[in-house]
Amino acid sequence: AQASWLPDGSGLLVIARSPEQHEAQVWLLPYPEGKPRSITNDLSEYRIVSLTKDGHSLLTIAYDAWSDVWSKPPEGSERPKKLTSGQSDGLRGVALAPDGRVAFASIESGTREIWTMNADGGGNTQVTFDDSENRYPVFSPDGKSIAYVSITGSGANLRLVGADGTNGRALAEGVLIDSPGFTPDGRWVFFGRPGSLMRVAVDGGAVAELARFDAVRPAVSHDGKSIACFCAERAGDPWSICILSSEGGSVVKKVSAPAFTSYSLLRWSEDDRMLYTNAGPSDRANLWAVPLDGSAWRRATDFDERILFHFDLE
Repeated sequence: AQASWLPDGSGLLVIARSPEQHEAQVWLLPYPEGKPRSITNDLSEYRIVSLTKDGHSLLTIAYDAWSDVWSKPPEGSERPKKLTSGQSDGLRGVALAPDGRVAFASIESGTREIWTMNADGGGNTQVTFDDSENRYPVFSPDGKSIAYVSITGSGANLRLVGADGTNGRALAEGVLIDSPGFTPDGRWVFFGRPGSLMRVAVDGGAVAELARFDAVRPAVSHDGKSIACFCAERAGDPWSICILSSEGGSVVKKVSAPAFTSYSLLRWSEDDRMLYTNAGPSDRANLWAVPLDGSAWRRATDFDERILFHFDLE
Protein backbone atom coordinates (compact mmCIF):
# COMPACT_ATOMS: atom_id res chain seq x y z
CA ALA A 1 0.00 0.00 0.00
CA GLN A 2 1.09 3.58 -0.57
CA ALA A 3 -0.59 4.82 2.64
CA SER A 4 -1.39 3.43 6.08
CA TRP A 5 -3.30 4.96 8.99
CA LEU A 6 -1.82 5.02 12.49
CA PRO A 7 -3.96 2.79 14.80
CA ASP A 8 -5.32 5.79 16.74
CA GLY A 9 -6.17 7.73 13.57
CA SER A 10 -3.80 10.58 14.47
CA GLY A 11 -1.89 10.42 11.24
CA LEU A 12 -1.23 8.73 7.95
CA LEU A 13 2.01 7.16 6.71
CA VAL A 14 2.46 7.75 2.98
CA ILE A 15 5.03 7.30 0.21
CA ALA A 16 5.78 10.79 -1.10
CA ARG A 17 8.57 13.10 -2.19
CA SER A 18 9.18 16.75 -1.30
CA PRO A 19 10.83 19.12 -3.81
CA GLU A 20 14.08 18.78 -1.85
CA GLN A 21 14.08 14.96 -2.00
CA HIS A 22 15.30 13.07 -5.05
CA GLU A 23 13.57 9.75 -4.34
CA ALA A 24 10.20 8.81 -2.80
CA GLN A 25 10.40 8.51 1.01
CA VAL A 26 8.16 7.51 3.93
CA TRP A 27 6.27 10.51 5.34
CA LEU A 28 3.98 11.05 8.35
CA LEU A 29 0.96 13.27 7.70
CA PRO A 30 -0.64 14.26 11.05
CA TYR A 31 -4.46 14.27 11.09
CA PRO A 32 -6.54 16.40 11.20
CA GLU A 33 -3.77 19.00 11.26
CA GLY A 34 -0.03 19.33 11.73
CA LYS A 35 3.14 19.66 9.69
CA PRO A 36 4.13 16.66 7.53
CA ARG A 37 7.40 15.01 8.62
CA SER A 38 9.75 12.82 6.60
CA ILE A 39 10.39 9.51 8.39
CA THR A 40 13.13 8.44 5.98
CA ASN A 41 15.52 10.67 4.07
CA ASP A 42 18.17 8.82 2.08
CA LEU A 43 19.19 7.82 -1.46
CA SER A 44 16.88 4.78 -1.59
CA GLU A 45 13.42 4.92 -3.15
CA TYR A 46 10.61 3.53 -0.99
CA ARG A 47 7.70 1.71 -2.63
CA ILE A 48 5.21 0.59 0.07
CA VAL A 49 4.46 1.24 3.73
CA SER A 50 2.46 -0.82 6.20
CA LEU A 51 2.06 -0.70 10.02
CA THR A 52 1.83 -3.45 12.61
CA LYS A 53 -1.48 -3.65 14.44
CA ASP A 54 -0.08 -1.95 17.56
CA GLY A 55 1.51 0.83 15.48
CA HIS A 56 4.95 0.31 17.01
CA SER A 57 6.66 -0.91 13.84
CA LEU A 58 6.33 -0.27 10.12
CA LEU A 59 7.18 -2.34 7.08
CA THR A 60 8.50 -0.71 3.94
CA ILE A 61 10.41 -1.77 0.83
CA ALA A 62 13.45 0.27 -0.22
CA TYR A 63 14.36 0.10 -3.89
CA ASP A 64 18.06 0.33 -4.74
CA ALA A 65 19.43 -0.06 -8.26
CA TRP A 66 23.04 -1.19 -8.65
CA SER A 67 24.53 -0.08 -11.93
CA ASP A 68 27.96 0.11 -13.56
CA VAL A 69 29.40 1.79 -16.65
CA TRP A 70 30.48 -0.58 -19.43
CA SER A 71 32.20 -0.01 -22.76
CA LYS A 72 31.36 -1.88 -25.97
CA PRO A 73 30.95 -1.10 -29.68
CA PRO A 74 27.25 -1.06 -30.60
CA GLU A 75 27.76 -3.70 -33.28
CA GLY A 76 29.97 -6.80 -33.42
CA SER A 77 30.97 -9.59 -31.07
CA GLU A 78 33.52 -7.76 -28.91
CA ARG A 79 32.93 -8.46 -25.23
CA PRO A 80 31.89 -5.50 -23.05
CA LYS A 81 34.44 -4.03 -20.65
CA LYS A 82 33.38 -3.00 -17.14
CA LEU A 83 34.67 0.48 -16.24
CA THR A 84 33.17 1.20 -12.80
CA SER A 85 31.93 -0.64 -9.72
CA GLY A 86 29.86 1.93 -7.84
CA GLN A 87 26.38 1.58 -6.39
CA SER A 88 24.60 3.53 -9.12
CA ASP A 89 27.27 4.66 -11.57
CA GLY A 90 25.64 5.84 -14.80
CA LEU A 91 22.13 5.16 -13.53
CA ARG A 92 21.17 8.77 -14.22
CA GLY A 93 23.31 9.42 -17.25
CA VAL A 94 26.52 8.64 -19.12
CA ALA A 95 28.25 10.48 -21.98
CA LEU A 96 31.27 10.09 -24.28
CA ALA A 97 33.74 12.82 -25.20
CA PRO A 98 35.43 12.87 -28.62
CA ASP A 99 38.71 11.72 -27.04
CA GLY A 100 37.07 8.74 -25.32
CA ARG A 101 36.65 10.22 -21.84
CA VAL A 102 33.43 9.33 -20.07
CA ALA A 103 31.14 11.53 -17.96
CA PHE A 104 28.68 9.80 -15.68
CA ALA A 105 26.36 10.46 -12.76
CA SER A 106 27.43 8.81 -9.50
CA ILE A 107 26.58 8.87 -5.79
CA GLU A 108 30.16 8.03 -4.79
CA SER A 109 30.45 11.33 -2.87
CA GLY A 110 27.15 10.82 -1.00
CA THR A 111 25.05 12.93 -3.37
CA ARG A 112 24.47 12.41 -7.07
CA GLU A 113 27.20 14.39 -8.82
CA ILE A 114 28.84 14.37 -12.26
CA TRP A 115 32.17 12.57 -12.57
CA THR A 116 34.56 11.92 -15.46
CA MET A 117 37.01 9.12 -16.15
CA ASN A 118 39.42 8.02 -18.85
CA ALA A 119 38.40 5.58 -21.58
CA ASP A 120 40.00 2.70 -19.65
CA GLY A 121 38.02 3.44 -16.46
CA GLY A 122 40.89 5.14 -14.62
CA GLY A 123 41.35 8.74 -13.52
CA ASN A 124 37.95 9.18 -11.86
CA THR A 125 37.40 12.88 -11.17
CA GLN A 126 34.41 14.61 -9.60
CA VAL A 127 33.44 17.76 -11.55
CA THR A 128 30.32 19.03 -9.73
CA PHE A 129 30.16 19.79 -6.01
CA ASP A 130 26.82 21.49 -5.36
CA ASP A 131 25.09 18.70 -3.38
CA SER A 132 22.18 18.71 -5.86
CA GLU A 133 20.66 15.81 -7.81
CA ASN A 134 22.86 16.12 -10.91
CA ARG A 135 22.08 13.93 -13.90
CA TYR A 136 22.06 13.54 -17.71
CA PRO A 137 25.60 14.77 -18.54
CA VAL A 138 26.49 15.39 -22.18
CA PHE A 139 29.82 16.58 -23.59
CA SER A 140 30.11 19.53 -25.91
CA PRO A 141 31.40 18.54 -29.37
CA ASP A 142 34.91 19.76 -28.50
CA GLY A 143 34.89 17.85 -25.20
CA LYS A 144 35.72 20.97 -23.17
CA SER A 145 32.34 21.40 -21.44
CA ILE A 146 29.57 19.28 -19.95
CA ALA A 147 25.90 20.25 -19.93
CA TYR A 148 23.78 18.54 -17.28
CA VAL A 149 20.52 18.81 -15.33
CA SER A 150 20.71 19.89 -11.69
CA ILE A 151 17.62 19.32 -9.54
CA THR A 152 17.24 21.41 -6.38
CA GLY A 153 14.45 22.20 -3.95
CA SER A 154 13.34 25.11 -6.14
CA GLY A 155 13.18 23.20 -9.43
CA ALA A 156 15.52 22.01 -12.16
CA ASN A 157 18.35 23.91 -13.81
CA LEU A 158 20.21 23.24 -17.03
CA ARG A 159 23.85 23.91 -16.19
CA LEU A 160 27.18 24.00 -17.98
CA VAL A 161 30.54 23.20 -16.40
CA GLY A 162 34.04 22.82 -17.76
CA ALA A 163 35.16 19.22 -18.18
CA ASP A 164 37.79 20.02 -15.54
CA GLY A 165 35.09 21.15 -13.06
CA THR A 166 35.64 24.90 -13.47
CA ASN A 167 33.40 27.76 -14.66
CA GLY A 168 30.06 26.23 -13.72
CA ARG A 169 27.00 28.32 -14.62
CA ALA A 170 23.29 28.05 -15.30
CA LEU A 171 21.95 28.02 -18.86
CA ALA A 172 18.23 27.68 -18.08
CA GLU A 173 15.93 27.26 -15.11
CA GLY A 174 12.56 25.59 -14.88
CA VAL A 175 10.54 22.60 -13.80
CA LEU A 176 11.40 19.05 -14.92
CA ILE A 177 14.07 20.00 -17.43
CA ASP A 178 14.87 16.90 -19.47
CA SER A 179 18.21 15.55 -20.72
CA PRO A 180 20.07 17.99 -23.02
CA GLY A 181 21.66 17.65 -26.44
CA PHE A 182 24.30 19.85 -28.13
CA THR A 183 24.26 20.97 -31.74
CA PRO A 184 27.35 19.80 -33.71
CA ASP A 185 28.83 23.32 -33.69
CA GLY A 186 28.50 23.49 -29.90
CA ARG A 187 26.58 26.78 -30.01
CA TRP A 188 23.16 25.54 -28.84
CA VAL A 189 21.73 23.09 -26.34
CA PHE A 190 18.28 21.55 -26.83
CA PHE A 191 16.23 20.18 -23.92
CA GLY A 192 12.68 19.15 -23.14
CA ARG A 193 10.21 20.72 -20.71
CA PRO A 194 6.65 19.58 -20.02
CA GLY A 195 4.73 20.45 -23.19
CA SER A 196 7.61 21.87 -25.23
CA LEU A 197 11.07 21.43 -26.74
CA MET A 198 13.43 24.31 -25.97
CA ARG A 199 16.85 25.57 -26.98
CA VAL A 200 19.33 27.98 -25.44
CA ALA A 201 22.60 29.46 -26.67
CA VAL A 202 25.71 28.27 -24.84
CA ASP A 203 27.08 31.81 -24.66
CA GLY A 204 23.91 33.06 -22.96
CA GLY A 205 20.59 34.56 -23.94
CA ALA A 206 16.91 33.81 -23.63
CA VAL A 207 15.47 30.31 -23.81
CA ALA A 208 13.50 29.81 -27.04
CA GLU A 209 10.69 27.35 -27.74
CA LEU A 210 11.17 25.14 -30.80
CA ALA A 211 8.11 22.85 -30.54
CA ARG A 212 4.96 23.16 -28.44
CA PHE A 213 4.22 19.55 -27.49
CA ASP A 214 5.83 16.90 -25.32
CA ALA A 215 9.23 16.23 -26.89
CA VAL A 216 11.90 14.69 -24.66
CA ARG A 217 15.43 13.18 -24.84
CA PRO A 218 16.52 15.29 -27.85
CA ALA A 219 19.47 14.08 -29.95
CA VAL A 220 20.79 16.31 -32.72
CA SER A 221 21.94 14.69 -35.98
CA HIS A 222 25.59 14.96 -37.02
CA ASP A 223 24.69 17.34 -39.87
CA GLY A 224 22.74 19.53 -37.44
CA LYS A 225 19.58 19.54 -39.55
CA SER A 226 17.40 17.17 -37.52
CA ILE A 227 16.46 16.41 -33.92
CA ALA A 228 15.31 12.95 -32.85
CA CYS A 229 13.19 12.77 -29.71
CA PHE A 230 10.37 10.89 -28.06
CA CYS A 231 7.19 12.88 -28.58
CA ALA A 232 3.45 12.97 -27.99
CA GLU A 233 1.91 15.72 -30.11
CA ARG A 234 -1.48 15.66 -28.38
CA ALA A 235 -2.66 14.81 -24.89
CA GLY A 236 -3.35 11.09 -24.67
CA ASP A 237 -1.25 10.19 -27.71
CA PRO A 238 1.14 7.25 -27.29
CA TRP A 239 4.83 8.11 -27.30
CA SER A 240 6.50 7.95 -30.72
CA ILE A 241 9.98 8.61 -32.04
CA CYS A 242 9.83 11.90 -33.94
CA ILE A 243 12.32 13.53 -36.28
CA LEU A 244 12.02 17.31 -36.11
CA SER A 245 13.56 20.07 -38.18
CA SER A 246 16.19 21.76 -36.02
CA GLU A 247 15.20 25.14 -37.47
CA GLY A 248 11.41 25.25 -37.51
CA GLY A 249 10.59 22.42 -35.13
CA SER A 250 8.13 20.75 -37.51
CA VAL A 251 7.77 16.95 -37.40
CA VAL A 252 9.18 15.51 -40.65
CA LYS A 253 9.03 11.82 -39.73
CA LYS A 254 7.42 9.71 -37.03
CA VAL A 255 8.24 6.13 -36.01
CA SER A 256 6.12 4.06 -33.63
CA ALA A 257 7.94 3.41 -30.36
CA PRO A 258 7.21 -0.05 -28.94
CA ALA A 259 8.35 1.09 -25.49
CA PHE A 260 9.10 4.29 -23.59
CA THR A 261 10.37 4.55 -20.02
CA SER A 262 12.12 7.12 -17.87
CA TYR A 263 15.45 5.72 -19.13
CA SER A 264 14.71 5.63 -22.87
CA LEU A 265 17.27 7.43 -25.03
CA LEU A 266 18.06 8.04 -28.69
CA ARG A 267 21.36 8.50 -30.53
CA TRP A 268 22.14 8.95 -34.24
CA SER A 269 24.30 6.62 -36.29
CA GLU A 270 27.43 8.18 -37.74
CA ASP A 271 25.81 8.59 -41.19
CA ASP A 272 22.48 9.91 -39.75
CA ARG A 273 20.58 7.15 -41.56
CA MET A 274 19.33 5.42 -38.44
CA LEU A 275 18.92 5.79 -34.70
CA TYR A 276 19.95 3.67 -31.76
CA THR A 277 17.69 3.30 -28.76
CA ASN A 278 17.43 1.28 -25.56
CA ALA A 279 13.63 1.33 -25.81
CA GLY A 280 13.35 -1.87 -27.82
CA PRO A 281 10.29 -4.10 -28.22
CA SER A 282 9.83 -5.85 -24.84
CA ASP A 283 13.57 -5.60 -24.24
CA ARG A 284 15.33 -3.31 -21.75
CA ALA A 285 18.72 -5.03 -21.93
CA ASN A 286 19.94 -4.12 -25.43
CA LEU A 287 20.51 -1.41 -27.98
CA TRP A 288 18.29 -1.50 -31.04
CA ALA A 289 19.04 -0.01 -34.45
CA VAL A 290 16.08 1.93 -35.89
CA PRO A 291 16.44 2.49 -39.67
CA LEU A 292 14.70 5.64 -40.87
CA ASP A 293 13.77 4.07 -44.22
CA GLY A 294 10.94 2.09 -42.62
CA SER A 295 12.72 -1.26 -42.47
CA ALA A 296 12.57 -3.50 -39.42
CA TRP A 297 14.30 -2.71 -36.14
CA ARG A 298 17.43 -4.73 -35.47
CA ARG A 299 18.95 -5.71 -32.14
CA ALA A 300 22.49 -4.31 -32.05
CA THR A 301 23.83 -5.83 -28.80
CA ASP A 302 23.48 -9.18 -27.10
CA PHE A 303 22.81 -8.76 -23.37
CA ASP A 304 20.48 -11.12 -21.56
CA GLU A 305 20.25 -10.27 -17.88
CA ARG A 306 20.98 -6.56 -17.50
CA ILE A 307 18.97 -3.37 -17.91
CA LEU A 308 20.54 -0.74 -20.14
CA PHE A 309 19.69 2.47 -18.30
CA HIS A 310 21.70 4.95 -20.37
CA PHE A 311 24.12 4.89 -23.29
CA ASP A 312 26.11 7.11 -25.61
CA LEU A 313 27.97 6.66 -28.90
CA GLU A 314 31.23 8.09 -30.22
